[in-house]
Amino acid sequence: MSENILFRMGFFSAFYAVCFIGMYFYGRKGSPLLAPVLCAGLWLFFTVATYFVSGAAMSCFALLTVLFLLFMLKPPPDNSLQIFFNENKIYKSEKMPKAVLDVLGDRKWLLAESKLFIRSNEYVNYLFWQGHTTSSIYNGKHSTTNYRYYLAFIFEPNTVSENFKKKAEALMEKSHYTFKEKWKYFFTLDTEKPFLVQTAEDGAFIIAFDTFRDAKVYAKNLAWMKANIETAPKNNQRTATYIPSWQSRASS
Repeated sequence: MSENILFRMGFFSAFYAVCFIGMYFYGRKGSPLLAPVLCAGLWLFFTVATYFVSGAAMSCFALLTVLFLLFMLKPPPDNSLQIFFNENKIYKSEKMPKAVLDVLGDRKWLLAESKLFIRSNEYVNYLFWQGHTTSSIYNGKHSTTNYRYYLAFIFEPNTVSENFKKKAEALMEKSHYTFKEKWKYFFTLDTEKPFLVQTAEDGAFIIAFDTFRDAKVYAKNLAWMKANIETAPKNNQRTATYIPSWQSRASS
């Protein structure tokens, strides 16, 4: 085998590797078993074929194959959020208590509600709000819109214990972060620590996070609620402020 053939095969083998490694990362979510086998097999096929056929011709064929794989290995629609809502029985709500809105502000909230079960016959109602704000950056030629997302857990007035509130307040604390963690969250969003923990005027308890629209992030925040939730003493629940604040949707 001449040096020219070896060089040609090595050059085009590297080109095919770039093409099919890219296709593997594109297709592994939709076809986790097929993608690695198919991409490795195609890389080997095109590399060997370059020994018999012009590298340029095989490269064109490889690019056509990549275009075909774009459709064949297309990732499925991401319905992870809908699965998360269904599994946790989080449903659309019309409740928008004014006292809560006064604390959280207008962040184009999507309203939902659910229950947190402490035991099979004991639960706490809570609102699950997703919101966002936008800001624009103008660089002299173009304007770019940035989105910031929020997630708020809002517990009905006087239904959670003081101990749970203290746990939530402690969760906000960042003084124990190591230098590595501080450096990390200087560049990325900290979705594990709430930016707001507050009791509203009507007695509702609010825990709000910066977030991404991502089921795994939501699940992690909800898991903390499930692990730490405690109810208030029965004689403190369902106070006079409860009914007028939460029975109907208040205007902003």
